Amino acid sequence: MLYRRLINYWLATLVVCPLLFAPAQAQDRTVIGFVLDGPWERNQEARRLIEARIEEALGNPRVAFPAAKRVTGSWTLSSVASALNRLLEDPDVGLVITLGLLSSHEAVMRGPMPKPVIASRVVGSGVADVPSKDSAVGRVSGVQNLSYITLEDLDLRRSIAEFQKFRRFRKASILVSEAFRDLAPNLEGLLQKELATSGVSDSQVVFVGNSVVPALSAIAPNTQAVILTLLPQLDLEDYASLLGILRNRRLPVFSVGGNIFAQLGALAGWGPADAIDEVAARIASNVERVIRGEEAGDLPVELSVKPRLAINVETAGALGIGLGDEWQDALLVFQTLDLGTGSPSMMGMSNQVPTEAPRVSSQRLTQEQIRREQAKTGAEIRKRIFKLRNFSAFDAVNPKLVGTNEIILLGYVYKPGLKRDLENAVGSIKRIDTVENQIEVLPPSLDDDEIRLGVFRAIYGHPSLSQYLPKGSKTGAFGGNLAVSVDGEFFPRGPHPIQILVKNGDVALIGRVSSASHRQIADTQAKSVPGVSSVETYLRVVSK
Repeated sequence: MLYRRLINYWLATLVVCPLLFAPAQAQDRTVIGFVLDGPWERNQEARRLIEARIEEALGNPRVAFPAAKRVTGSWTLSSVASALNRLLEDPDVGLVITLGLLSSHEAVMRGPMPKPVIASRVVGSGVADVPSKDSAVGRVSGVQNLSYITLEDLDLRRSIAEFQKFRRFRKASILVSEAFRDLAPNLEGLLQKELATSGVSDSQVVFVGNSVVPALSAIAPNTQAVILTLLPQLDLEDYASLLGILRNRRLPVFSVGGNIFAQLGALAGWGPADAIDEVAARIASNVERVIRGEEAGDLPVELSVKPRLAINVETAGALGIGLGDEWQDALLVFQTLDLGTGSPSMMGMSNQVPTEAPRVSSQRLTQEQIRREQAKTGAEIRKRIFKLRNFSAFDAVNPKLVGTNEIILLGYVYKPGLKRDLENAVGSIKRIDTVENQIEVLPPSLDDDEIRLGVFRAIYGHPSLSQYLPKGSKTGAFGGNLAVSVDGEFFPRGPHPIQILVKNGDVALIGRVSSASHRQIADTQAKSVPGVSSVETYLRVVSK
């Protein structure tokens, strides 16, 4: 299961996805309860992050998050309504947070609450109305004990407008979770009306349950694009299967409310790069304010985020879509060979982008022959790259194999000489005729060098993450064969499960870990290093 950015997608799906939060008053300790729509790991991960931010703001002695006060529904409105009632009637619970579209929708439609509740805005303009009024501090709910957070610029209309800039389409199918069918009367008609205002004159709403097969069969044959919203009843393998099949059908898929699914194969996604921290910080602030006596209904509900378009370069090539300079500011996803990290590289720190779709090899081979040749060449590429003495944990290289005899080198390297060495290494493979080297050399910076070492030590020196050090490596201080000296500097030689890229203080973590908690620890450890401006975490969770 993967990526912290899936939480961002959860925060802003369907039409607008804000997160939620509300505090309550207590004398010594406020007990906070959570309502979850249904069993889903992403909700649990978001809950843990929110709890951490609240504790940072208030201190552990002032709040408590008992496991017994977390109530999970079964992906129905009736189940989340019962869960919410249970916590509202519980005299030990001082504050309720709803984690999910269903429970948040239930909360915001109830009116005044007997205790503070903070919920996500379930649906946005054109689909359902939520309580709102203007005030001196901006828009607030105006409802006693009710607060919610709205992420700006993440509604359906804005998302579709961004996608239309990328590729025009008039006929589209939008995939919506079956669990959300009852969010509003005539949800299907309301969504189609919203799409029509964005230039999609012929649209189809496909409700998806816990299997992708019926949905794939239901998509109209004349559709020009598929719009993907949150489908929490599917696991990531289902998502990957769905996206792979649609790509084979040559259908562009656009993910609404988040860009994480561009990493799984969608053509593009629109959403914030890292909304969860901003939302969790706002939640913690609101909790503190309510505990100090402010009315939840008078707290601002709007939160400004910075949405960004993410484009999957490989999918664009497969669909025959050329990418020009106008997309250099997009968040680019390079999904290519798995060279041991098991993760695509997704970074917004680079200007590099292929200016044309990948070429088709001139060799006349069957698909099975091509597959075998690519597998053989991929293994040789892996071997040659990882044998280079100056390849380290501070590099990320993604060779794009075109046909059987051409390679496009993409990625980022720490040392200028490595770019040349990589080209020479893969170019000397007997079957390779052409190497196009688009690798970016990260700019030299003493500050970035300190950040690299600091992040490496913070991550691999953590008790829970030290297991990811390569075999034979020693701990912390770059001892033994963990590091080699190059130009008088010490750095961790060879591929590592967690690769660390640094550019002008921005950090990207790429690779794989065995649990979502390890991914969160790595992200937190990287952010704790002095000088780090931002952290983008693209660590895939892969079970051992």
